[in-house]
This record gives sequence, C-alpha cells and structure tokens, in this order.
Amino acid sequence: MHHLLWFLGHFPRHSFILWIASLGCLHTIDRLHAYQIITFSVCILYGLHVETHDYLFFQCLFSASVWGYY
Repeated sequence: MHHLLWFLGHFPRHSFILWIASLGCLHTIDRLHAYQIITFSVCILYGLHVETHDYLFFQCLFSASVWGYY
C-alpha cells in the first residue's frame, strides 16, 4: 500500500489523509462525540445516521454518488 500513497509527484496532504483513512483513524463525528469534543453525532449532510468511518465513505448517499455507486 505504501507505493499507492507515497509516489513521485504525490500531494502530501492528500496522501496523508488517505493514509489516515486507510488505517481507520479519521476524526469522524462518532469519535469526536466519544471524546466529548462535540455534542451531536449525526451526519451533517442528511442528519439521519451516526457518522462513522464506514458510513462516511460507503453508506452516505452523498459519498455513494461521489464514488459512483449511487
């Protein structure tokens, strides 16, 4: 996976975010809510489901349309 993230001509910010996402360590709303940094835990786009890593990337209607699955 290293060669997919850190290649010649990569964008450091994009590579870092993709690396953190691949490890499942993004600061999603459910994690921030668990640490009591924020008081709400629903998706800010639709407000129907708790925003987790899986929901954010695979189950949300907006992200599904971005990924082309919708």
